[in-house]
Amino acid sequence: MPVDTASRADAGPTPSSSPDSSGSGAGATAREPLWDTLRWVAIALVVIGHSVEARTHDQLAYGLYLWIYAFHVPLFAFVSGIVLRSDEVTPSRGWVVVRQLVVPYVTFSVLWGLLRWWVEGGFVLNLASPYWHLWFLVALAVWRLSVPLFASVRWPVLWAVMLACTMGYFDGVGWQFDASRIFSFLPFFVLGWALARHGAIRPVLRVLRLPVVRVVSGVVLAGTLAVAIFTESFSRQHALRAWLQAQSNFADIGEAHWYGGLVRLGCIGLACLLVAAVVSVVPRVIPVVTAWGAVATMYVYMLHLVPIYVLRTRYDVLGNGTGWLPTIAIVGSALLLAAVTSILPVRWLTRTLVEPRLRWLRNVHE
Repeated sequence: MPVDTASRADAGPTPSSSPDSSGSGAGATAREPLWDTLRWVAIALVVIGHSVEARTHDQLAYGLYLWIYAFHVPLFAFVSGIVLRSDEVTPSRGWVVVRQLVVPYVTFSVLWGLLRWWVEGGFVLNLASPYWHLWFLVALAVWRLSVPLFASVRWPVLWAVMLACTMGYFDGVGWQFDASRIFSFLPFFVLGWALARHGAIRPVLRVLRLPVVRVVSGVVLAGTLAVAIFTESFSRQHALRAWLQAQSNFADIGEAHWYGGLVRLGCIGLACLLVAAVVSVVPRVIPVVTAWGAVATMYVYMLHLVPIYVLRTRYDVLGNGTGWLPTIAIVGSALLLAAVTSILPVRWLTRTLVEPRLRWLRNVHE
């Protein structure tokens, strides 16, 4: 989700500020503000999802949670692939991975260990098991470094889908470095990269932004949300939450059957549909939101879970209350939290942690 500072004038995001990008799409010649808008919309959905997670005993919260998790990570991965600047792993590209992914991963892992020690007691630090949201930093590092491999073969998206659908059969693919999610969401990153590499982004956008397609997309999004809310018992019975989160292999989900790969393929298909719908309906430019999407989403991503964790774990606030009203109030509060962590003063105060410069570490003789 971080960004490549070399892509300031391209189709990708502006300076190192987004948890979902690294540069500009291949063949792009002009900055596309839609990706910035989508970035902030997606990060706001992340905050909402984490905020309502403690209320998934409630029908509305559970349905909203499933709906968000059906597409928000695929959307992040897809946009990350679109704005990737290069197929090559050069020293400069490697430095981007180190500064924007590896170092923040280690730093925030330690900070989370200290925070959990304060709230729960006992310091725990396991860099092989990313805590909560930090897994995406590992995933982006792996995805970026794997691009030359996919660039060297035919049908890279097909290979990525095959990996996603087959790796779940292996017991060793699971929590360690969140390998399960890295493989499961890989196809969306490769798809975005492949579309950008072959100059297909603009034709796809022209179709998705047609008025009739936007209307249909709105119906799809509203319809799937309604289905998620009103099929609660079915979703719980069939562990749909575990399938959409993709944190575990098929055996750990409790579905160590031959059709596990087909279920994951179905989840990928659903996510593709919803990602396309979101890309279709979200306005190209939303004042303030688009600007935040260009510079602030990394901050929102890395910072928002601190107050959520404290309120949820230490004070047991987010899970209280019955009915839909508390859930709606939490959604509103989550949007406010996303906005607060986007503003300049917060970014300025936390820049050293979120966007370390580390000039002393870089090899200047590349």
